[in-house]
Amino acid sequence: MFIQNRHATIPVPDGIADFVTFFSVFTHLLDEDIFRFLAEAKRVAKPGGRIVFSFLDFECEPHWSLFEQTIADARPERIINKFVAKSSIRRWTRALAVTEERIYDGADRWVQLVESFTYSDGRRAGGGWSTSANPSLSCGTFLRSSLHSIRSTFALAATLTGTTFTH
Repeated sequence: MFIQNRHATIPVPDGIADFVTFFSVFTHLLDEDIFRFLAEAKRVAKPGGRIVFSFLDFECEPHWSLFEQTIADARPERIINKFVAKSSIRRWTRALAVTEERIYDGADRWVQLVESFTYSDGRRAGGGWSTSANPSLSCGTFLRSSLHSIRSTFALAATLTGTTFTH
């Protein structure tokens, strides 16, 4: 289900989602709004559910060129590319009482492609494992709630990028 929303909220009832994802969302938000969305994701996740998100990391070598491009673009209407430190993610997990399950670095192969596909710019991605379905999504984290057990949804979560909370 996709719901368009202009606020740092997830407009659905509590405890209904098996899996909440944020791909290329936190890369464009302030820390305060990232935290608000993570708190909302925890609220809507079922016990044992997962929250996955991608983020830009200064320590991830492929992201440095994006940082340089961002510096070079001085236009006021430019796209904001927000980098998040792993220490920030770890602080948020403590504040939200969730446990980090895994952080995937840019060189990690974490997206299992079940079939080949072509990007809109003509590049091809083959079957097997890829570091990303999108090069800008090459760092991520899996987190899980410390209050609930890991459920079978991990098999799905493990094939994606991002930060996953299990709640």
